[in-house]
Amino acid sequence: IELVQLDVSTPSKAEASQKLAEELMILDFYNVNKSKTATVGIIVPTSGEIVSILHNENSEEVYKSFIQDAQAKEKELQLPPS
Repeated sequence: IELVQLDVSTPSKAEASQKLAEELMILDFYNVNKSKTATVGIIVPTSGEIVSILHNENSEEVYKSFIQDAQAKEKELQLPPS
């Protein structure tokens, strides 16, 4: 699991976050959500698939469930073809 913070609190931080989002290939996610605070995206690293976007969510169980979904999808992508 990698946690990435895309900070848009100042123009310079927003610019740095935009560059990071581009490097991580999640620029579309960044552009759609940069004006929303307390937003968390759960993304499959290899494919860039967005499993969930949560807004102002405080339930640890909700996060665990979506993280497990992302981990399962990531594992499927790493299995050799049968």
